Amino acid sequence: MNKSAPINTKGWTVRLAAAVLCLCAAFPASGAAPRRKDNAALDYWKAAALMNRPRTIEQFDMTLFIRQDLPGLPPRVFSFWPEAGRWLLTEKEMIRALHDATSRTYCDFGSRRGPATGPRLDLRHIPMLRQLTDRALATAKAHAYAQDMQGAAAIYRDLFAMVANLDGDRTLASGAAAADLLQQIVVQLADFFADAPPVPATHILETYFRRTPDRLFHLGDYLRDEGYRISRWLMLDPAAAEKKLAMLYGRNPSRPGVDRLMSLPPNRKAERLQKWVMDYEDRMIRMAAACDRPFAQGISTLRRLDAENKALRTKTLPPDANPLIPLLVPEITPLYRRFTLAEGQFRAARVLTGAAAYRAAHGRWPVNLDEMHDPALPHDPFSGEPFYYKLVQVQPYLIIRIPKRLAARQGLVYQFDFARRQRERKKLLNEIVRSWQTTVSPAAQSAVSAPVGR
Repeated sequence: MNKSAPINTKGWTVRLAAAVLCLCAAFPASGAAPRRKDNAALDYWKAAALMNRPRTIEQFDMTLFIRQDLPGLPPRVFSFWPEAGRWLLTEKEMIRALHDATSRTYCDFGSRRGPATGPRLDLRHIPMLRQLTDRALATAKAHAYAQDMQGAAAIYRDLFAMVANLDGDRTLASGAAAADLLQQIVVQLADFFADAPPVPATHILETYFRRTPDRLFHLGDYLRDEGYRISRWLMLDPAAAEKKLAMLYGRNPSRPGVDRLMSLPPNRKAERLQKWVMDYEDRMIRMAAACDRPFAQGISTLRRLDAENKALRTKTLPPDANPLIPLLVPEITPLYRRFTLAEGQFRAARVLTGAAAYRAAHGRWPVNLDEMHDPALPHDPFSGEPFYYKLVQVQPYLIIRIPKRLAARQGLVYQFDFARRQRERKKLLNEIVRSWQTTVSPAAQSAVSAPVGR
């Protein structure tokens, strides 16, 4: 770690200006609703604006390290780069704003305001939440290294609350982003539990999960909301139907059906458009109803509906076909699998929290889920049965029973193997230390005497 080189900055003036811009961006000027202090979205924009900005070359290196390497490493890594840990521990204002969001009555990022009431949404908050999650998870790890386990647990709790608020956007794009953020948080939470937090820390997360319903990432809710939103937009101003449909279709293969609509007299045109919209919304409601059923039952219905839609997308539409169906109805089977996995990951976090609380109280992991004596433990959303849980090398091993096709996708986490994960973290830490030893002077190395740990 070379001596930090200062970088020209205006400090607090720049940071406060960024905060104002971010807060304004949360609510576009067009059609903006009155600003209310109980909107959690304002706190998230504020937290992102208050994140530490790198002011030296070393701090720029820290931000790269936080994003690329730190997620796979144990907190012990800060023994070899203590400046990074100290820098993260100064993120008090960001963490305070993140926590303030949990006390708000609602969360609205303004994705549907103004022009966004149509098919296009304002999703500028999603990249911001990704950056905020990266930094907050790194800060939680710094707190764990400093033996502030309760502080680390509180950050995880507040991040779960943030993902739940993003799930409340009820748009497929927001839901997909929330699912990715949730997976990132749950993986880091499992690492946190592997480091044996005490009872006060696990109690923070237990309390959160007891108070939070597990009906998150329920795709049926998304489909109903999206179907209603698009239908309302199409029928809100029938006189502008031609312009709206032209914007939707462009050179899409379904365009001839739209052209036939435009050739009709005004009264028949309105009737035909209304029938198309009703058919589209009915299709979305049918898919939503299939998502409400147990996974093994719902997936067969969704596969059949997807096959019908695919046939419409890959051939010339017959004259009596509804061109809205192939364009506006998404391929739902992959989404259903992914959203159900996100629901399973959230429930798995609840189960792992209970197991970690048991360990904190009894000094060992529970042998099975029945030993926890918790009738409120959720079930695996794929099987409808209790999660598969056992001990491997006296460490927890939990599996979400996902379909084989979903398991073949790279990057999806459905197994929580604590023993294997600890081996991987230790191996990566040793690699980082060897790299550090070859690039840092002996004098700097001697300043760090702590051995490589877990």
